[in-house]
Amino acid sequence: MILSILLSAPLLAAGQDLVRQPYLQRLTPSSVTIAFKSDVPAVGAVEYGITDSLGSTVVEASASILHGIELSGLQQNSIYFYRVTLDGTPATDIVSFRTARDASVPIFSFNAVGDLGCGDAPPPTFACAAVAQKWTESASDFGIFLGDNVYDTGADNDYDPKLFSNYWQFWRTRCIYPAIGNHDTYTDNGLPFDNNFFNFSNNGESSERYYSFRYGNALFIALDPVSTAYGPSDPQTLWLIGQLQNSADLWNFAYFHYPPYSCCAGHGSDLAVREAWSPVFEQYGVDMAFTAHDHGYERTFPVRDYFPSSRGVVYYISGGGGYWNYEWNTDCPWTAHGERTYEFLRVEVLGARLRTCGMKPDGTVFDCASYLKSDMPFDLYRGTDPSSLVLCQAGTILDCSVTDGVPPENVVFFYRMDGPIVLGIDKNEDGTNTLISHRQFE
Repeated sequence: MILSILLSAPLLAAGQDLVRQPYLQRLTPSSVTIAFKSDVPAVGAVEYGITDSLGSTVVEASASILHGIELSGLQQNSIYFYRVTLDGTPATDIVSFRTARDASVPIFSFNAVGDLGCGDAPPPTFACAAVAQKWTESASDFGIFLGDNVYDTGADNDYDPKLFSNYWQFWRTRCIYPAIGNHDTYTDNGLPFDNNFFNFSNNGESSERYYSFRYGNALFIALDPVSTAYGPSDPQTLWLIGQLQNSADLWNFAYFHYPPYSCCAGHGSDLAVREAWSPVFEQYGVDMAFTAHDHGYERTFPVRDYFPSSRGVVYYISGGGGYWNYEWNTDCPWTAHGERTYEFLRVEVLGARLRTCGMKPDGTVFDCASYLKSDMPFDLYRGTDPSSLVLCQAGTILDCSVTDGVPPENVVFFYRMDGPIVLGIDKNEDGTNTLISHRQFE
C-alpha cells in the first residue's frame, strides 16, 4: 500500500511556483526519476529519505522549467519520503512512494487505460476526469497508459489541462509508464510526448517510444506501432524478439496503442500490427497484450492463430479512458467480452496467478477473469461429480475444456499458498454459483 502523507506546507519564494506537480517516471527496484515543472527557470532539487526527516538531496546542475531528477541506490520494495524544492525553497509537501518490487516479491497490481487525455470535458459525452478519479482511488502499485494520452493533437500546451490535471494525485506517489498513440503524434511528430515523459530508452535506437521494464516477476514491453517502423527486419521488432528470447520472467506483457484483435465497430482490428507482432507474441511467449485505440473494452480468449501449440495470447482493449466511446460488436470468434463503456483495467498478480477486472467510473466492477500460469498439468471437477471434468493442460493460462459442454464463466479461484491446491467458484450466467472442487496436482 502506498503512503501519501501530508507533512508540511510549502513556502515558495515570490514569483516561483510549480505549474505541474511531481510525477514519478522510470521507477525500478533501485531508482526513480521525479519530474515536475516550474513556471520560471529555477534550480530544482529533491530531498528524500526513508523517514519524513529526509536527509538526502539531489540538486540539478542548472536552472530549468521542466525538471527530471533521478534518485538512485534505493532499496527494492521500500517506502521513501520526498519533497521538491526550487532554488532551495520547498515547493511541495512531503509525500512518499514505494520502489518497484523485484522477482523475489512477485505480488503486485497495476492499472491500464488508453484514450484518456481530454481533461474535464463535460459528461456524458466525455468522462476523462471521472475515469482518472476512480483510477486514483484504486490501490494499484503503478499504471500503464496505452496511447492517445493527450487529445486532440498531443499539443504541448494541452498536457497539463488535459492529462496531468487529472492524474497528478496518483502520479506523485505511483509511477505511470506511457505508450504512444496516434493523437500523441499530431504535433511536431510527437515531440511533446518525448519532452513531457521521461521514459526508458533501452533499445538499439535509444528511442523513448518503445522500451521495457520489469516489475516483480513480469516483463513489460511498451511498443510503438504509430511512429516507429515495425516490419520483421526493423529494429523495433528485432529488439522485441530479443527481449522475449532473453526473458526469464514468469509473465511477459506487451502494451501499445493499435489492437491486433478488436470487435469494435469503430476502428476494428489492425491487421498490419497483427501480421507483424502476433506471430512473435505466440512464438516467444507473450501472455497478454494491452491495447486501446477503440474507445471501449474488450477481452479475448487465448489466441493461437499462428502457433496452435503455443500457450496463446490474451488481448485486452482498454480504450475507455474518457474520450467519446464507440459502438461494440460481440460476435467475433476471439471475443470473450466486449462492451461500449468508459473504464480502465485493473490487473492483480500473485505469483503464477493473475486476475483482471474492468473498472467503471461509477465503481462498477465487470468482466473479472482469473488465470493460472503453470507448466504442470492439473484437472478440476464441478461440484461433487469427478466425471464432470474441467481439463487444464500443462502450459496454459486457464484455457480449459469441459467434458459436460458447459465452459467456465468468470471463474473466481482461491489458492492455498502452502500447497498445490486450487479451489474455484464458477459464476454462471443465471447468477448462480457452481463449486469447482480441487484436486492436488504434481
